[in-house]
Amino acid sequence: MKTTLTVLSALTILLAVTAQARPSQPSEFRGYETCIEAAKAEFTRGFVSNRTYFIDRDGTDNVYFINASAWQAGDRAVLRITCETSRNGRELLTYTSAPGRFIPQRGQVSIEVAGN
Repeated sequence: MKTTLTVLSALTILLAVTAQARPSQPSEFRGYETCIEAAKAEFTRGFVSNRTYFIDRDGTDNVYFINASAWQAGDRAVLRITCETSRNGRELLTYTSAPGRFIPQRGQVSIEVAGN
């Protein structure tokens, strides 16, 4: 009985985690790639992006919030990349980068500014 409950609990947790880890739409991933290409053009040394990103789908365009890092002046810099793309992800409308990280909080994103 105890083993059955343990197995059922583990299965329930696994199903809950799997349900939340859905792949993005092709247009969303295309927009992510558009943002990454813009960032790679700015940060040419050791740019690494986080594959987990945040999207604001409100309005007519998608806004992406991406955590990344790159080498700057001999140090590894923590970066936050913000891009706005067309809904289909093919056109880059705006791009900004700044020191710090985006932190998920209850469905919203807050900003952690990198210290010197």
